[in-house]
Amino acid sequence: AHLLLILSGDALNSGMTFTDDSRRELKVLGHSPVLVEVLSVHVRLQHPSGKGWKAWALAQNGTRQEEIPVIQKDGAIELTIQTGTLKGGPTPYFELMERE
Repeated sequence: AHLLLILSGDALNSGMTFTDDSRRELKVLGHSPVLVEVLSVHVRLQHPSGKGWKAWALAQNGTRQEEIPVIQKDGAIELTIQTGTLKGGPTPYFELMERE
């Protein structure tokens, strides 16, 4: 089994402004680069398989970057992801794969 995990925090264009703090009305669209909020997330998925799992942070083109440690216990898989400390830089994309 394969899973694609997408962790999405706040994202805004550089220089983007709004009419007020509610951010309901855009004033200036801004420009690249997009500023993405970094996240610290603990993920726990129920899955009784005894085969084990592996996980990787993915680059924007889908290539595997850094392996993320996966813990399997009590019928679940668990991983902790800190998007701001990844070796390849922040990414919202993560692949989880059940070992065959």
